[in-house]
Amino acid sequence: MLTTPVCCVGIADHLDEVLDPHGADRRLAVQLARAEATAARRAFPRLRHDETTQTTDGVFRIPLVQGVRLQRMLEALLNPGRPDPIDPIDPDTGLRLTAEELRGRALAELVDRIPKAKLPRTGGCDPVVVVTLDLATLLGGLKAAPLDTGDAISPGTARRLAARYGIIPAVLGSSSEVLDLGRKARLYTGKQRLAMNVQQGGVCAVEGCARPAAWADAHHLHQWQHGGRTDLKDGVLVCRPHHTYADHPDYQVERLRPGRIRLHRRH
Repeated sequence: MLTTPVCCVGIADHLDEVLDPHGADRRLAVQLARAEATAARRAFPRLRHDETTQTTDGVFRIPLVQGVRLQRMLEALLNPGRPDPIDPIDPDTGLRLTAEELRGRALAELVDRIPKAKLPRTGGCDPVVVVTLDLATLLGGLKAAPLDTGDAISPGTARRLAARYGIIPAVLGSSSEVLDLGRKARLYTGKQRLAMNVQQGGVCAVEGCARPAAWADAHHLHQWQHGGRTDLKDGVLVCRPHHTYADHPDYQVERLRPGRIRLHRRH
């Protein structure tokens, strides 16, 4: 059996480009289009949050064009000639940051720079992080503050984030936000949904369901058409599949505790 040496394949490709340049261009265009379609299908992010080290690790794969755009964005943020360059000296150790550490700071800054107004809303709310802290912590206490993901951050970071764009402080005991609308409104507000999200731990209210509450519908436990009120205590966030059952006459909704329900099929 005869085999074609690798060097001969390269020569054949080169001859193909010389003898039929237009055909070679077309074949290359088709090859690149197929590769781009495959890259779009195989793109993924994988994130892992570590509360102990207060870091997020991850790997991702995105199409080439978006990858090059990301590289250009990081290069712009790493530009030492910008008006407010990233400080190359670690304020805690006094040591110069490595190139990898500088890129990490640039990536974190890029995330902070993304305006929430440019992103789609999820479940009627802006894509924000909710920090829950009591008044004592807000005023300088030393109690850790939980995020709506279940992770916790230091009180100092919570106080800094409370005033930063894209972070909403949910201060317990505050009366500055009206959460109960009674019969004056049919739909729950965005702030009510955020409060329910925090109360439910970021997941669907149905026992055992882990679907994100941000994708869920706001459901009246006492149905609106039967005299229910648009109050926080009477509302839960329920994923679309479970919402179908919650509204179905063949199913009964049992309240377990605030923000948690169980569905039973009627006999």
